[in-house]
Amino acid sequence: PAVISQPMSCELDVTKSQEDILSLILYVTLTISSIMATKVINCFGRRATILTVLYITIAVIIICAFVPNYVTLLISRILLGSVIGFKFCPSSVYLAEITSDQKFYKFSVLITTTFYTLGGAWCGLLGYLFLDLVGWRYFFLISSLPVFLPPLILFQFFLPESCKPQQIQTVEDNCKTPRKHMIIKMTKLWCFVFLYGIYFYGAILLIPSVAKVENENSDDTTPCDAIHGTQFLIVTVVFGVCHMIGSVLWYFITRIRKPYVIMAAAAVLITGTYATMCFLRRNITFIYVGIGITQILSMISNQQTFILLSDKDFFTPKYLSVSLGVSSSAFTLGSMVGNTASQLLPYTTTLYLHLGIAAASFFCVLSFLPTPVCLHVGRILRRKDNDQKILI
Repeated sequence: PAVISQPMSCELDVTKSQEDILSLILYVTLTISSIMATKVINCFGRRATILTVLYITIAVIIICAFVPNYVTLLISRILLGSVIGFKFCPSSVYLAEITSDQKFYKFSVLITTTFYTLGGAWCGLLGYLFLDLVGWRYFFLISSLPVFLPPLILFQFFLPESCKPQQIQTVEDNCKTPRKHMIIKMTKLWCFVFLYGIYFYGAILLIPSVAKVENENSDDTTPCDAIHGTQFLIVTVVFGVCHMIGSVLWYFITRIRKPYVIMAAAAVLITGTYATMCFLRRNITFIYVGIGITQILSMISNQQTFILLSDKDFFTPKYLSVSLGVSSSAFTLGSMVGNTASQLLPYTTTLYLHLGIAAASFFCVLSFLPTPVCLHVGRILRRKDNDQKILI
């Protein structure tokens, strides 16, 4: 939708307020469908849900490409948000359950992120080359439909079910991990994902604000309200490169085997970067570099958080789907807040908002780390327990 939004709005006479409604509807349906998917995949299975969503997605793409007016466009956006939300949860759960080795799972996550990033850059490149030639309707078809055919063939003929519905309750009954511990861990991670979502995609919409400041400094009165054309391609490619660098760094950093320390260190560096950006907010070159740095660090945190949310050795299959489904909703809500803030708030205020959110995410990570007091009390209790055993 980001690539075709401008020509689509021009052809269908979509106003600015209607565009805002379309964006809001997409976020809302993404949030609701991600939560609904957690129940559906436990009832019908991961593979069956993914296959059904893939078939429905192909039909939705065709509908979206030939909408005649704003009302049908609104309906198509609801359908599009629903299928995207339903796709993330089962595919993430399936990937976690189908891989038995943790090292191979991390490598699979790296490959998945790589192709996701390449797909975004590929759409930006195709839009730059062919959007004006074929029109947004046919461009939407040729850039979307081929992407769903390979996974459709794989799931239809080659890939097995990762966890059958009748196995879920059996594992749940034999689970030794207290439900309270799983819920507490999920809740903390959801809070972190929500905060992370605010400044992750919100940083992309900082680009037009920075461009406005750049135009003011150069006495250029050309308005800059959105990212279009060549600028959109450049932004897509640059952000894609930053995400790739962050993913590769994460893959090698995880050998340290201290996941929360990695997340805390990334949060500290992001906070420091935003603090420097606030101080040097008129230095446009550094602002662009700072946005790139925050994206790399954010990707490291994102990957590590995803690994913790998809820990099948800690979560049962039922709670694993809840963990990943609700985290997707939390990220979507955070993205909605970040994008809205970047569009409505002034440039400087947005920078300070991102600084505050980055600092809040650091304190959120601290809740996972054992404090020195807790460690000291734990050592005292263990020592007393050992003394009692000796006396007995």
